[in-house]
Amino acid sequence: MVETVFSANNREQVMVLPWTPPGLQIAERQNNNTFDGLSRGRAVIGTMAPRVISFSSVFPRVHQRWMHPQALHTPLDYVEFFRKWREELVPIRIVITDNTREIINMAVTVDDFTWKLRKNGDYEYSITLSEYVFIK
Repeated sequence: MVETVFSANNREQVMVLPWTPPGLQIAERQNNNTFDGLSRGRAVIGTMAPRVISFSSVFPRVHQRWMHPQALHTPLDYVEFFRKWREELVPIRIVITDNTREIINMAVTVDDFTWKLRKNGDYEYSITLSEYVFIK
C-alpha cells in the first residue's frame, strides 16, 4: 500500500490522504545550458531545479473501508490544513512510502491548490507542490 502523509511545523499537524492518487507526477528538472563554441555547441551541466509534484484527486465525504485507516478527516479539514499553513507562510512536508521504502520525503510549498464541492459532498481537488530547501 502506498501511503501519502502531509505534516506541518515538525508534525504539529499531520494529515494522511485517503489514498495516493494514481496520477501523481514528480518532475525533476536540471538547469542545463548550451552555448556556441568556436567549432560546435557545448553543453553545461547545471544544478538541479526544485522538484515539482502535482496531482488531482478527491477528498471523500464518507470514509470507505478500502481507504487508509488513519484518513479520518472531513474534506474541509484537508482544505483548511492547506489554507492554514499557506497563510502562515510555513512549508509543509510530504512523505510518500510504500510497504518497503520511502519514495519521497521533502519539504514543499503549495504553489496551487484548487478545489470544488461536488453534489455528493466530496471535494474534488488538484494541487501543485514545489520542493522547499531550508537555508542553513
